[in-house]
Amino acid sequence: MDKRPMRQELAKRYKDMIGKTYRHFKGGLYEVVDIAVHSENAGVLVIYKSKKDPTLAWARPLDMFLSDVDKEKYPLIRQDKRFVEVGDETD
Repeated sequence: MDKRPMRQELAKRYKDMIGKTYRHFKGGLYEVVDIAVHSENAGVLVIYKSKKDPTLAWARPLDMFLSDVDKEKYPLIRQDKRFVEVGDETD
């Protein structure tokens, strides 16, 4: 299996996302601290921590991290994406 495309995708995502702050559609602010590869299925995971409580790390598949908000389930949410990059906001 040629791993070059995966490595290129990881390098791009790493450069684009690491250290950046994102707002979750429900309001919390999170810093992306790493990009990982799932050991069982080679899926790309985003590792992120809450700006309020950085002692707890979260992992979510990249596709889900970048996905649209389910407007049927959350019709009152204005944000279109699950996570949106923001500047240096504080909670």
